[in-house]
Amino acid sequence: MSGFWGTYVKICVSFNDSVVATRSNPTVTRKALINIARKKQTRGMTTAWKKLKEKMAKEESGQKGQKKSKPAAPPSDLKDWVDKTKEKLAAIDPSAWSDAEKADFVASLTELKKTILTLVKK
Repeated sequence: MSGFWGTYVKICVSFNDSVVATRSNPTVTRKALINIARKKQTRGMTTAWKKLKEKMAKEESGQKGQKKSKPAAPPSDLKDWVDKTKEKLAAIDPSAWSDAEKADFVASLTELKKTILTLVKK
C-alpha cells in the first residue's frame, strides 16, 4: 500500500489501533490525523500523536487560557513615563484644530485628570 491509506495503516499498527479509536472521537480532527499520517517515519508519527494527546489533555483541564502576569513596573520607570508624557502634552499645539477636535481632546484630558487625582489620593 502507498499514499494516504498505506500511511494510515502504518499509524494504526504503530499505535496499537489507538488512532482507529480516535476516528470515532470527534475531538480529534481529520486534519490533525492527516498531518500525523504525513510524517515519513513512525517515530515522527508517534511524536506528533503524543503532542496532540498532550494538547488535548491541556485543553480539557483548562490550562490553555492561563497567562502569566507581568511583574509590576518599578516606580522609577513609571516616573520616567509620566515625565515623557508631560513633555509630549506640552508640545501639543491645538491652534489648528477644529472646535469638535478641541472638545474631544478636552474631554480626554478631563478623564486623565480624574485618573491622576484618584492616584494622588491613594
